[in-house]
Amino acid sequence: MLIMDLSIMRCTHCGSDKYVKNGPYQGSQRFRCKNCLRYFSDKVRKFNYSDKEKFLQLYLKNTGIRNAAKIIGCSPSLLVRWVRELAGNLRAQLDKVSFSISPDSLPDVIEMDEIYTRVKKGTCRVPVWVARSRRLGKVVAFTIGTGIDCAKNLYISAKRAVGNISKIYTDGNAMYKSAFEELGVSDLHSVASGKSETHLIESVNSSIRDNLARFNRKSKRYSKCEKMLRDTLLLFFHEKQFCISMK
Repeated sequence: MLIMDLSIMRCTHCGSDKYVKNGPYQGSQRFRCKNCLRYFSDKVRKFNYSDKEKFLQLYLKNTGIRNAAKIIGCSPSLLVRWVRELAGNLRAQLDKVSFSISPDSLPDVIEMDEIYTRVKKGTCRVPVWVARSRRLGKVVAFTIGTGIDCAKNLYISAKRAVGNISKIYTDGNAMYKSAFEELGVSDLHSVASGKSETHLIESVNSSIRDNLARFNRKSKRYSKCEKMLRDTLLLFFHEKQFCISMK
């Protein structure tokens, strides 16, 4: 688990605790972060990491940006910046974690499905393609967009994450069949009849709808840009692995 200890002073830009002193600045000590190479000071700010933790808990539990801003007492644009900073911090930490996946690793069964949302007001629905590993018990890949390339990228990302795939279960979306035929793995693919073989990924989709406001059904909610949607999903899927600790 990747944990951020709030008792340690951290870079105000990326959250890293790796920094060096860089002289005084306007009556306070200035530091240079070794991770993002940006500068910050020990001057007390209005919002700290405990506020970011509170926001993250609200945001990943079905509270929209505007409502969370009212609770935290800040502007929505600041919270958007926090999402991007936290997602960037998460990516940096995940990049440092070395996964040595052997081609001879235990075979895994992957369930794939799509969940729809809107990007930009008034646009058509956009699918989010999600892959869940039965062996690891978590989402191992996701991609956003339409077309056969998304299905291919989903398989490639899932295989990179688990190593050895023995079976893939999907719904009747024709994109999967075409993508797997092009990749030469159509023998691994099975279209599930009913939800008996895809109930775990269906549970993931239900959790997304219940906990992320932008996926709520029967509403006019949408994402203003794909990057924000991607950052939100990254934080949601890695919520248990990446947390801000109050220790």
